[in-house]
Amino acid sequence: MKTIICRGSSSSVYGPSLLRIAPLTPQAYQGTASVRRPRAQVTGFHRVLAARCGFPFRARMVLRSALLSATALVTVAAPGWAESIDDGAVEIVDGNGLASGGAGGTGTRPSPWDVGDDLFVGDSSTGALQIIAGGAVSGNDGYIGGNSGSTGTVTVTGEDSSWTNTSYLHVGNLGTGTLNIENGGVVSSNYGYIGLLTGSEGTVSVTGAGSSWTNAANLIVGEFGTGTLIIAEGGAVSSADGIIGHYSSSTSTVTVTGEDSNWENTARLTVGSQGTGMLTIAEGGAVSNLESFIGSDANSIGTVSVTGAGSSLTNADKLTVGNQGTGTLTIADGGSVQVGGVAYVALGGTSSGTLNIGAAAGDAAVAAGTLEASTVVFGAGTG
Repeated sequence: MKTIICRGSSSSVYGPSLLRIAPLTPQAYQGTASVRRPRAQVTGFHRVLAARCGFPFRARMVLRSALLSATALVTVAAPGWAESIDDGAVEIVDGNGLASGGAGGTGTRPSPWDVGDDLFVGDSSTGALQIIAGGAVSGNDGYIGGNSGSTGTVTVTGEDSSWTNTSYLHVGNLGTGTLNIENGGVVSSNYGYIGLLTGSEGTVSVTGAGSSWTNAANLIVGEFGTGTLIIAEGGAVSSADGIIGHYSSSTSTVTVTGEDSNWENTARLTVGSQGTGMLTIAEGGAVSNLESFIGSDANSIGTVSVTGAGSSLTNADKLTVGNQGTGTLTIADGGSVQVGGVAYVALGGTSSGTLNIGAAAGDAAVAAGTLEASTVVFGAGTG
């Protein structure tokens, strides 16, 4: 059994249900977490527990380490307080003002709305947040679909509408989360997760010119859960490392489609890290990275398709199709892949790599695409 004690309130919980802690008063300033024989998956969970206890971010990695130990006690100051949109509530942040303001606005919260700490949309049941007409929301961590069984939806729409997270953004933490960024809306975070914990489902769509999601660090589409990312009609996403299908329990997809739609990774793109990842670049969409791995670790599966005139996958350095896992790259119908360095196929001894220029084996014939690389090297695997 594991017991979580937070400012005098306690709840005995099991497995990943560690998240359920009774709400506490924002006037309380000391938080204590006591955990005995933790068995639950705690990757990412430490941030939720910390948020529910009001812990500041600087103490959260300490809390994570405590949760991973056999018996631990952590005490920290807690000056902030999380906000929750739950129990069927729909909050609106309207750049035109509050519905009660007499200026024609529809807002239920002021704009700008500085949450001051973490924001949960759909914590234990359902919740929705709409940021419209230049409305602005800011805070620390953002959670959409916080706990198991919850459903959260956030829509950021219209020019100058924005949601700023100074730390993490989880779309589908343990529950089901949906984030729609459209018509020029912008979202920013340090780290982004779509489908964080086992059983979670997260979906993000970034559509329309000027719509963007900027991650200062990494974007993971499917950590342990199921993640879906759609970039379309000129939408843009950026990150340092991009990962699709991180751990073995994850099967996740990214689609980048339409002229001027793009995903820029300043470092590495991994499609199928330990899990299953699929990337489709079509109809003029573009993805760029320093280097790419398709089927990275043993038992991973990565699939990339680049199809249609103007569609491109650009790697400033190397590309590996089947590093230690199974990788497939298909380039067809005028799509193009550029590699500044070496393109490896079936690099490691446990790997399988397939490179299709045109249709894959068994598929109907289609026009070829192009692969530009300094060298193509077939490694020790099956390729």
